[in-house]
Amino acid sequence: MSPLASIGDNSRRPRKGRLCPRRRRWQGERSASDLCPEETFRFIANNLTAESAFGEQGMNWEAIGAVGEVLGGLAVFVTLIYLARQISESNKLARSSSAHDAMSGFGKVNEMIVANPTLAELLAQLKSQGVECTPAESVQLEHFCLRLINVYIEAQSAYDNGHMEDTTYRLMLNDVDAALDTYPGLLDYFETTLQRYPSMWDHEIIRKIRDAASRGEDSP
Repeated sequence: MSPLASIGDNSRRPRKGRLCPRRRRWQGERSASDLCPEETFRFIANNLTAESAFGEQGMNWEAIGAVGEVLGGLAVFVTLIYLARQISESNKLARSSSAHDAMSGFGKVNEMIVANPTLAELLAQLKSQGVECTPAESVQLEHFCLRLINVYIEAQSAYDNGHMEDTTYRLMLNDVDAALDTYPGLLDYFETTLQRYPSMWDHEIIRKIRDAASRGEDSP
């Protein structure tokens, strides 16, 4: 081969460190951050290892950076989904636990009545108003009302903090109406008990009891 032919062949080779025209035309003078997701993956696939003019393999750091950005974005997305699911499950568990606690409170009240014939007899008398009770019986009834009030306050607190479903809370309000309709003689004992705890008066479920007591006082 003549020296001129050798020089001619070398002149057609691109200089070391420069991209060949074909690759520069494909890249279009844009960086990986300028590409859409589909082009980004194509760019990564084509440029993760860039062939130099002399056939050597070298890492394309721009492609590696694009891979890191994609993986970082996916990690953040997966983490957000996981946290959202955890928060949703925690809220469901809290609401379920509050409903269970409320039902357990009513169950204990029912057990008090079933296990105590004296209390059951008193409540039977209080199905009408104006019943005279002994001091000992009045104390027993006041503590019975306080036990019910504690159940209602626990339900009110759970509802106010978003840990109780609206349907469960409405069930608590309905129970207040049912208790006072069944045992109207309890109104005086509820009112006597609540007079000792004025901090409870702002709760909706307690206002319901006090309103019923006020109507009972106004009725002939």
